Amino acid sequence: MHWPSFCTSHSATFLLLFFVVPVYAAAQSDSEPMVDAPHLSVHHTTAIEDSTTDAEHNPESKAAHSQDKVRDRSDYGRTAIFVELLGSGGLYSVNVDRHLSGPWHLRAGYSQFDVGDFLGGLLRTVPLQVMYTAGDAPSGLELGAGVTFAWAANEFLFSQSAEPSFGAAASFTIGYRYQPEGSGFLHRIGFTPFVGYNDRVHVAPSLGISFGYAF
Repeated sequence: MHWPSFCTSHSATFLLLFFVVPVYAAAQSDSEPMVDAPHLSVHHTTAIEDSTTDAEHNPESKAAHSQDKVRDRSDYGRTAIFVELLGSGGLYSVNVDRHLSGPWHLRAGYSQFDVGDFLGGLLRTVPLQVMYTAGDAPSGLELGAGVTFAWAANEFLFSQSAEPSFGAAASFTIGYRYQPEGSGFLHRIGFTPFVGYNDRVHVAPSLGISFGYAF
């Protein structure tokens, strides 16, 4: 397995900021108080009251009215656990995905595998990403951006040093996600490239496929 060159500690700090800011923004948007809407005209108010009254007395109208409401992804499981093969963790990763607000999710994982002495020996990775799921249907486009941290028993690649090494690379996800409402099995598949910097920019393409359970 060829692992990309990882960035320096300064670049890792920048990637951490790149990862934390969207999470903070999502949390702030979820906690901001609702702003009162402008007063509606008498005509609009009457129309809303008539629609509500009709929905209360007509079961079919009530069902249609319920379906027309704008939903967010709170109808779906707030926590998901899944295993990703290849993808943002390298060879594989075990992940926890937590719904934050609206279409936003936070994903964190862990993996550990032996890549051979010439590639660094025992390699541990921790992928962290902010995820965005488009729409409110059970299946759809999923986008993600974050950072993958990696620790190796030796220096990466062909170095003869026995000193442990640490690195980080930006990681991205562009793919498809299926997750049923409520609880149930989910699956994901996507393009998961890495971008690192070490004297120059390195891009390592990758694919990932995931299976798990949301609740």
